[in-house]
Amino acid sequence: MPKVTILRYCRLCAAEDANQWGEPYWRRVHQCPGVLVCPRHAIWLVSSPVDLSRRTHRHAYVPLASIAPSTQREPCDDAKLLRLAEQVAHLVALALESQGGAWRRHYIDAAIQRDLAWASGRIRQRDMENELRAFYTVPLLRQLGCDWPMGTPEPWVMKLFHASSTSMHPLYHLLLQQFLGLEPDSPIAGDWTRKPFGAPPWPCLNPASTHYKKGTIGVVELRVTGNHVSGIFGCACGFTYQRTGPDKTPEDRFRRDRLVAVGPVWRQTLVELSADESTSLRQCARTLGVDARTIQRYRAEECERVSDSSSPPTPIETTRQRYRKRWRDALENATNATAARRCAPAVYAWLYRHDWAWLMQQNSPRCKVMSVKPVSWEARDVELVDRIPEAVVAVKEKDHPYVRVTRTSIGRELGHLSWIQKHAAQLPRTMTMIAEETEDTKAFQERRVMTTMRRCGQAGEALRPWEVMRRANIPYRQWPEWLRA
Repeated sequence: MPKVTILRYCRLCAAEDANQWGEPYWRRVHQCPGVLVCPRHAIWLVSSPVDLSRRTHRHAYVPLASIAPSTQREPCDDAKLLRLAEQVAHLVALALESQGGAWRRHYIDAAIQRDLAWASGRIRQRDMENELRAFYTVPLLRQLGCDWPMGTPEPWVMKLFHASSTSMHPLYHLLLQQFLGLEPDSPIAGDWTRKPFGAPPWPCLNPASTHYKKGTIGVVELRVTGNHVSGIFGCACGFTYQRTGPDKTPEDRFRRDRLVAVGPVWRQTLVELSADESTSLRQCARTLGVDARTIQRYRAEECERVSDSSSPPTPIETTRQRYRKRWRDALENATNATAARRCAPAVYAWLYRHDWAWLMQQNSPRCKVMSVKPVSWEARDVELVDRIPEAVVAVKEKDHPYVRVTRTSIGRELGHLSWIQKHAAQLPRTMTMIAEETEDTKAFQERRVMTTMRRCGQAGEALRPWEVMRRANIPYRQWPEWLRA
């Protein structure tokens, strides 16, 4: 923080002091760092010729009356500078004790509310620096001596959020408090706790209860996972829900992200709605504030609970068993579930709405046992041995381009390449014959040369040796030495 090296005064304050006391005097608040405006008259302060950095002025008394009066009365239209000067004057008058450690917790809470920090209290440093610079502007921060170079690992604004024994200048606190919307003289409780979901009571979001959306929940269980915080709200009716925070709008108090438990009141309402055949699945879901899948899941749980208990069946259980029996009869009399649906559409519709999981289980196709005939690899081996000579001839007759006789080319010609590649051990005679018929590179080249010479003789062409080699597609490096010379 740069020191104030020149005494400053307000032209209007000096005139008022002279009229009231007969002599103007220096004011403390005008000499504080960050005060560039008179907090009383909202005009710019005047810099006097008294230089505090000179040794001759260090212990000298220079009365303000000895300074030539200034006629400067320029008003200041910067609300931030005026507000900063008023806060400094307020602190100077109150003489508050240092509360940096207690203020840190409130800084973090205010940063979370402005989405400048994670729910765990970790500050988004880049967002914080950018928004603070945009709020005050870089020229104003430089004028106050509070700017910092870009890329600084820990600027002063971040040090205010960190627990440290190092004291920070009050001007830094005032700048951050004005940015976050805090007041320097606001009370700070010693037992401060973060409240990402506001103050109790919180509403119960059970549509089946008589106190729906009324404040009946007094305690919330906070869970912090990484940089996120969530709250679990449990009502006396047994309905429990979870919401991710923090709340940013008043409507967020009535938001529910996850259903934890429904309670007996909600379950009883589900039983009553399910017993009414005129109530559809979607109507029941809208009434209870959930989706259709959730209704089906809790209906299945209710059926299991009723079937396991020794108490007499409820009306919904009796109706469900009746429809299940009718659907089993339809499946027995039909070839498949589609045909059964055509015969009993009403039964299918009721079960689809009220007992979806059981219906899908009943309609799932049964696995049929397929009879697989054993494979006779010996017969296949004999069959392939008889066909290999024809396959070899067919391969050698291909000349656009020439194809070498290999295990792969023979297998492709036979149409059973996968047998040769994957079941060679079960085809011993086939593999022996293929090994006898395959060509190496030299034999393949000789066959191409002989085929070329035979075809040229049949056509009456007289070719020189190098022309024969080229027409047979023999690489130059593999020509005989006498021919390459």
